[in-house]
Amino acid sequence: MRGEYCYTQCDLFGAPIPVRRGRGRPAYVPDEATRRRVVELRRGGATAAAIAVAIGIGRTTLYQFYGAEVRKENDDG
Repeated sequence: MRGEYCYTQCDLFGAPIPVRRGRGRPAYVPDEATRRRVVELRRGGATAAAIAVAIGIGRTTLYQFYGAEVRKENDDG
């Protein structure tokens, strides 16, 4: 890049600085494997707090994405 002008943000050596997108954590994306695990833990009698810790998310996120699975009673089917 010697002799070229950098039109975007560049570091002291002229290399472009990667653009950061947004702030904070990336949005949580639920998947079917985690959904099955939530159902399995719920059927085993785990509380919402225990399920959230087991899959590595907060209780609010658990209810937001897996609310129906958490609120279901222990059904047979």
